[in-house]
Amino acid sequence: MTQRDVPEEPHRPLVDAVLSNSAARAAWLVDGGPEPRLPASWAALWEAAVARQMLLADQTEPEAQRAVSTLTSHLSALQHNAAWFRADDRLREQAIAETLLYVTRLRTAVRSRPAQLAWHHRRDPATEMAWLDAWKAWADER
Repeated sequence: MTQRDVPEEPHRPLVDAVLSNSAARAAWLVDGGPEPRLPASWAALWEAAVARQMLLADQTEPEAQRAVSTLTSHLSALQHNAAWFRADDRLREQAIAETLLYVTRLRTAVRSRPAQLAWHHRRDPATEMAWLDAWKAWADER
């Protein structure tokens, strides 16, 4: 992937690559076979997302690196832990959109804000459950 091939808004393609790889890894753990690999475009997408994050959220490079890492970790964990995220395309798309808006600071007053905040406060099984409960409440309202 060349610089010309990197999308202007790289967060979403990066999220799509992460979620695809995460699903493939989960299947691989069950079924075996060749280990899934990230796409060849991974590094370029990551760099582009970090650069865009710096601009959108007025963050330093280390802050943007952490924000993009948090974004991908959050959505991967949601995919792994929330059946509705895997089963309901509409809810998954809304959750991804709100998480993107929140992380990039384009809109922090999203309906999933309690879940977004809970993600940052996970420290133990109880706070992990609070995060999942906040997302479940969000999904149930839809």
